[in-house]
Amino acid sequence: MLAFGARSGSSRAFADRALPLLILPLALLMIVHASLPIWLAVPLHLCTFAAAALLCHGELAADRPPSSSLTEFYFWIACGGMLGGLFNTLAAPVLFTGIAEYPLVLVLACLFRSRERSAIATPLGRLNALAVPVAVGALTAVLIVGARRLGDTPSLALAALALPALVSFGRSRRPVPFGLSVGAMLLAGWWAGNPYGRVLYEERTFFGVYRVSADDSGRHHALYHGTTLHGLQAVAEGREGEPLTYYHRTGPFGQAFDRLPRLTAGSEIAVVGLGVGSLGSYAAPAQRWTFYEIDPAVERIARTPGYFSFLRACGARCRVEIGDARVSLTRARPGQYDLIILDAFSSDAIPTHLLTSEAVSLYLARLAPGGVLAFHISNRHLALGPVLARAALRHGLTALEQRQHVSEAEAADGKRPSDWVIAARDRRDLGPLVGDPRWVTPAVLPSVPLWTDDFSNVLSVLSLRQR
Repeated sequence: MLAFGARSGSSRAFADRALPLLILPLALLMIVHASLPIWLAVPLHLCTFAAAALLCHGELAADRPPSSSLTEFYFWIACGGMLGGLFNTLAAPVLFTGIAEYPLVLVLACLFRSRERSAIATPLGRLNALAVPVAVGALTAVLIVGARRLGDTPSLALAALALPALVSFGRSRRPVPFGLSVGAMLLAGWWAGNPYGRVLYEERTFFGVYRVSADDSGRHHALYHGTTLHGLQAVAEGREGEPLTYYHRTGPFGQAFDRLPRLTAGSEIAVVGLGVGSLGSYAAPAQRWTFYEIDPAVERIARTPGYFSFLRACGARCRVEIGDARVSLTRARPGQYDLIILDAFSSDAIPTHLLTSEAVSLYLARLAPGGVLAFHISNRHLALGPVLARAALRHGLTALEQRQHVSEAEAADGKRPSDWVIAARDRRDLGPLVGDPRWVTPAVLPSVPLWTDDFSNVLSVLSLRQR
């Protein structure tokens, strides 16, 4: 409405001026992989997108033909939208291993700003349009490499990249040199600023981007889903079977597994979410563990020799069932499992349908008498403890939560901070955890309602994490 309205010229001019001011900070943050608070990251991305969209729609509105040709005009706009959707849905996952179309479209939006065609019509103008982006890209790469050698912190990298950002902003009135400069910065950042260590394998599926990497010390292999760590394994001989990250034997899950006899003696255990199969290292000889995983690529990565070996070491005791966990669990026998572990909530986009009251009812139906539910809810942005507290109240469960932090030495050795909730039908089923001061009852908050299949409110638990 703004682009095609009566004041389309002024709205397009505003977007044209605002885009460089928004896209440069966003590009810098993307280059250094800074982990911003979500209340700041989301508005920055949305404002940049809104400015780019308003600018592009404004250019369309300014170029529209007389009324006699408007039908054809809007037909080709619809075709362009269809082709863009097809590219994002079908072509991009095949062409790119990462989310390359997002920075690509930001650069294209910069290039499609109102052009000063005469400025680049001469050979000298074309040379100047290319020289500045090449210099900006080279400077960005050098500064990133230098910052990594000095300390490899986002704040240091941001300070170092202020110079190429200022040079790029100095060309913001010239769309082609500016757009190419932003593209050169992003390309140099991708080439020189990899935060995942030495990437051994990369794959993109419908569910996101997976990276298997080795850290700089060569001590660990890691699986990242986007920017979220989904598993870590030690490479050194004798430590391959040691569960690390959120599943460390001294962490909340390790404590519960060691101190609750029902878990160590239970015959069947279900795990929703595979990761690299770290939890398989807890499998006792007489146990049968079933991992429910929605993405076949995750199982393929977890079973690839040279990357991870938890599933291979577990052997026939561990099997993987591909599909949505709620659908797959309906095929399990009533009361089949002594322990059900829900480990699908560490990413930025959580499967809310696995946290609803109806989902908990399904878990309880498949849980044996005296069995235990274990929820791994470590998350950078969402505080899911109150959601489970409300669900536990609704189903008459006893729930305990432990949020464990780690020291620098523990982090260097592969342990990560983790947040776990353990729940059971009877307080006695949680045994010694009830009197352990590390385990507390999660608070039931009035601001967090019961999540159901018809209603869930992620914003309510987002605000909790920010406080």
